[in-house]
Amino acid sequence: MLGRVVLVVLLVAAAAACGVEEPKEYGATRAGPTKVSKPLIADQPPQVDDSAENEDEPKVVTSSAGLCKLYTQEQIGEFLGRSVREGRPGTSKTSASCVWAGTGKPTKTKGAPPVPIVVSITRAKATRYDTIHANTVEMAESRSAGGAQVIRGVGDEAFAIGASVKGVPIWYGGARHGDWMTVVEMSGGNSKAGVVSVTEFLLDIIEHG
Repeated sequence: MLGRVVLVVLLVAAAAACGVEEPKEYGATRAGPTKVSKPLIADQPPQVDDSAENEDEPKVVTSSAGLCKLYTQEQIGEFLGRSVREGRPGTSKTSASCVWAGTGKPTKTKGAPPVPIVVSITRAKATRYDTIHANTVEMAESRSAGGAQVIRGVGDEAFAIGASVKGVPIWYGGARHGDWMTVVEMSGGNSKAGVVSVTEFLLDIIEHG
């Protein structure tokens, strides 16, 4: 027994002689300080994805079928103030168009052709603006319309022209916006057709496509 005690004492003494050191304290733990490696890539400003800048801008509809899908019958009826049938796409090779015919019969006028209930949208390249503008004004004037009015705040440039044939309104409007142009017609007895409705309609079309 005495021999074992002496052996333990000798081992403790040997450990003390070797200078065994207790680990240092670092914060709440007994671990040593963490080494932070240098970043492989230097700090850079965040990259901006330019492709997302124009996501909210509407795409310009350039097909007849697409124009017919812009609005429902009910929405067109709200613009005109009269009920209309489903939109029918046009077949022209030089422009896109859609026509919504009214459910009522054309209004008969003494000494003038009957005036139909109709809403139409026509779209073409902006390079044809002057030609289509002139043709639209000529057609409107043939139906007793007065001089065209300049509409400000619609596209790059815009106009409206209309008349009241025996009390029945017939109105046209057109606008050039970017690479495209849009022309609308609104007419019909007891309808909302007028310079205000044509202007609002053009603005809405350009905003939605």
